[in-house]
Amino acid sequence: MALTEYEQLCDTAYAQLIDVFEHALPARVRGLYYEDGLIKSITINKGIDTGAEKLCVLAEELGHSFYGGDFIHGALPDALKRKIERLARVWAYKRLLPAKKLLAALKDPCYNNNCEIAEEFGVTEEFLCEATEYYKVGGIIPPFIAYDESDFCS
Repeated sequence: MALTEYEQLCDTAYAQLIDVFEHALPARVRGLYYEDGLIKSITINKGIDTGAEKLCVLAEELGHSFYGGDFIHGALPDALKRKIERLARVWAYKRLLPAKKLLAALKDPCYNNNCEIAEEFGVTEEFLCEATEYYKVGGIIPPFIAYDESDFCS
């Protein structure tokens, strides 16, 4: 049986010697990346309701392992924190929604709305829309590929 996308990301983390846990965290904290020398871990908020959101959070936290972002140790300027958060998020977009596959899905008439596309990729609609906007701004997806709020699931 094939591994789920979440399991594949866990395998990627384990290959980098990063432990992945689920623990209760404050509601506003979806996930944390922690690194102290050789000790590396990702904690996903156990209170997250959907597998899609857990997948998106895990991908972003794993992105921190490539770009830094353990904000627990030391104070970083806010501008640097935002940049690191953005780099980790972009890594997650590229990992979960590769541009070519996303563009093909956006053009595919089989999909009626963004909810169906998000479900196909196993991500949240919010993540899908943010990734689409990232690719549009970067010129990777043509700006004529549009979606509007009426396409969203309630």
